[in-house]
Amino acid sequence: MSDLTLPQWHYLYGRPQHRGVIRAEPDHFQVSEVLPFRPDGEGENHLVHIEKRGLTTHQVAKTLAQFAGVPQRDVSWAGLKDKHGVTRQWLCVRIPGKVEPPWSELNNDQLTVLEASRHRKKLRPGNLLANRFRLAISGVEEMSGLAERLAIIQPGVPNYYGEQRFGHNGMNVTRAVEMFEGRKVKDRNKRSIYLSAARSFLFNQVVSARLAHSGLAPMAGDPLMLAGSNSFFIADPVTEEHRERLASGDIGLSGPLFGDPDGGAAGEAGRYEQQILDAWPQLLSGLQSARMQPERRRMLLRPEGVRHWVEQDLFWVEFLLPAGAFATSVLRELVDYRDAQAFDPDAVREREVPAQASEDDAVREREVSAQASEDDAVPVASGREAIMPESAPEPQAPEQVVDEQPKTDDNGRVMKILVSNDDGVHAPGIRALSEALSAVAEVVTVAPDRNCSGASNSLTLTNPLRIQQLDNGYIQVNGTPTDCVHLAVRELVEQEPDLVVSGINAGANLGDDTLYSGTVAAAMEGRHLGLPTIAVSLVGRAEQHYDSAAAITAQIVEGLMRSPLPKDQILNINVPDLPLDQIKGIKVTRLGARHKAEGMVRTTDPAGRTIFWLGPPGEEEDSGPGTDFHAVAQGYVSITPLKVDLTAHDQLERLEGWVKQL
Repeated sequence: MSDLTLPQWHYLYGRPQHRGVIRAEPDHFQVSEVLPFRPDGEGENHLVHIEKRGLTTHQVAKTLAQFAGVPQRDVSWAGLKDKHGVTRQWLCVRIPGKVEPPWSELNNDQLTVLEASRHRKKLRPGNLLANRFRLAISGVEEMSGLAERLAIIQPGVPNYYGEQRFGHNGMNVTRAVEMFEGRKVKDRNKRSIYLSAARSFLFNQVVSARLAHSGLAPMAGDPLMLAGSNSFFIADPVTEEHRERLASGDIGLSGPLFGDPDGGAAGEAGRYEQQILDAWPQLLSGLQSARMQPERRRMLLRPEGVRHWVEQDLFWVEFLLPAGAFATSVLRELVDYRDAQAFDPDAVREREVPAQASEDDAVREREVSAQASEDDAVPVASGREAIMPESAPEPQAPEQVVDEQPKTDDNGRVMKILVSNDDGVHAPGIRALSEALSAVAEVVTVAPDRNCSGASNSLTLTNPLRIQQLDNGYIQVNGTPTDCVHLAVRELVEQEPDLVVSGINAGANLGDDTLYSGTVAAAMEGRHLGLPTIAVSLVGRAEQHYDSAAAITAQIVEGLMRSPLPKDQILNINVPDLPLDQIKGIKVTRLGARHKAEGMVRTTDPAGRTIFWLGPPGEEEDSGPGTDFHAVAQGYVSITPLKVDLTAHDQLERLEGWVKQL
């Protein structure tokens, strides 16, 4: 099969009239990584912030390894950056002990160490918040006209994958077709590149056709994505509220990252997408056979912090892009550009790449300079008030298989999660939670064999604990939620889990509910064992929308993979019992409080003996703005950080004085 000629995908604002050249000089293409955290100053991992010119990331990694006297495998990075440009990026060097290398001795014309600090966690591929681009366009005849065009496109451009993804003349898509037709590809990295190129090509095709057909108007059955999140809901029918939220940027249109099983769009939107996809049966069948997980990607890309200036004969533009976004997608709407460093097949052999790297590795180095890794962390904003990190769908680092690799923790391992609850192993909440988390991690589910609501932190001390594995793989225990977590961590799992998640509880755990809750207690036991923990509850009387709580929890867990919280902290999450599209966002809250519970309910059993039932919980007493009660009542997810220390520290001095008077 001959190489594919890539189509000219639809321009949202019409093809630019101005022409220019990009990458004419290294300084004309500058990229700076933005991490989602600051180095904590501790640990054996040295985070080194460097500026490089004319060097690949691999070459810098080799230099750092030789300088520190460690194997090159002990050097990692968040994303590869091209040698053709000025790039500022972070690399991580694992150096056991208290050695502090004099990193500044590495400084030369091509490499400068900007800063270095220790960090407890290893920097792994994709652990980025964003990339900031500063680009110069040369050869522009009318600078004022280009400035006007920039103002026009700022509301958003098509979120196409850049031509770097597809290789010279679309060769990566061509290789994907050949692979699907039976050509053996033993190299894991090449296979990932071809699979990713195939999905990206189909995404661009659908988005281009859709924008040409109906612009940014929503269709019935559209999967609308929440701002800053990978969660989406189906709009069928499309309402005026949907249109208003689209206009405000609170939600956005999305296109398919095709996989198996197929999923996403429905109704009119689904039929239109399928019509476009059906033109590429070889790619569809190949991606299905590869069992690629279907996902959605936003159609519109909004650059942030946009500014421009003119310096001599150069038009400079600067902007910030989130995870997975290509700078060339912004540039193609701004100017009809020519890339002075465009891929040249004959130049590949002259490129300085590692000895075992392939030509596709060289292409990969070119690609990531214009793109933030698809596995980057980005702020979760399921609404405008959320402040939690999340991951994006598609890892781009050559070390991992693109689009089919499980999510991994900061040490490059598949994340392991222990799931438990207090409603029992057969409860619908734990099923929804385990299934959702299984998409992002390796999950073990261990829960009580019965409903243990209100068990708090109780342990079973006078009877032996027995376990039974069910047909679905879950393990049931004849004990309390605390027993389940303790037993699982100490005896039942081969490796200590990275996270304990308890829930989804059928009912609220707000305010002082947390003192009695078995759901919170299971999370608290994980904390006692030195693990980060989450407790999740669905707030409502019908308890119908476990899927909403599960989707939000999975999103938060993905964020925690990239920006972990301290291990002594418990997140208590309460999700309103609403469809996902009706949840307004996430708020960080404090615990509220209830009035005293109502009295006991006195009745008799069938034998006529007097028995008592606990009365219902009291109504809210402290439920104003800022509390968990208020957030949930307003349609927001509440996240409250809990601590175990019950000491009233502000009373210690006063109590000492009181004791002395005894």
